[in-house]
Amino acid sequence: MDTILEEIFKERKHEINLVRAIFAMVANRALAPSSKLGMEEWISEDVYL
Repeated sequence: MDTILEEIFKERKHEINLVRAIFAMVANRALAPSSKLGMEEWISEDVYL
């Protein structure tokens, strides 16, 4: 999956690791569903990836 996502987004300049961001979004939905803004707080304060 990493390879596929890297290929899809290779021409875009991102400052974050997209694979980790997608993983975090999926984990949030599965473990502690919340809004996108709530997910950012969840990642920064409640979990360690």
